Amino acid sequence: MKINLNEGAHPIQKNPDRMNLNLRIKFKEEIDKMITSGIGEAVEELEWIIMMVISIKKDGRINICVYYRDLNTVCVIDPFPTPFTKEILEGVAGYEIYSFTDGFSGYHQVRISKEDQEKETFSPGWGNFSYTVMPFGLKNTPVVFSQIVVLKF
Repeated sequence: MKINLNEGAHPIQKNPDRMNLNLRIKFKEEIDKMITSGIGEAVEELEWIIMMVISIKKDGRINICVYYRDLNTVCVIDPFPTPFTKEILEGVAGYEIYSFTDGFSGYHQVRISKEDQEKETFSPGWGNFSYTVMPFGLKNTPVVFSQIVVLKF
């Protein structure tokens, strides 16, 4: 996936929010999981820092939520619309085999081009991290995903 920007777009830099010690420990655990599974990596140098927030689940685990609104405002809109369910079903009609993928795992199968990974870097205040795969929340991810989700045999 490429993250194409409007002409004249400048890097976005948001200061990270302060985080209490308990959240830092849980955040570090989540980042370690991301890096181990290959969906994220530590980043040394950067011009972009996207705002992030942490949501706490009922069971005490956390979700790392990167807030892409500022980046989305400077992204070029992909001209291909997301297909309607009816169009997808018409596309697979008549085939003996078809497959639908899980959206979460499917998104993580699409790699972000190396030169565009810096555009979606986030920082908890210690270290900088970026996704290596397509995260939820970027402007054109539904379009990119919908173009690959239906496999015809």
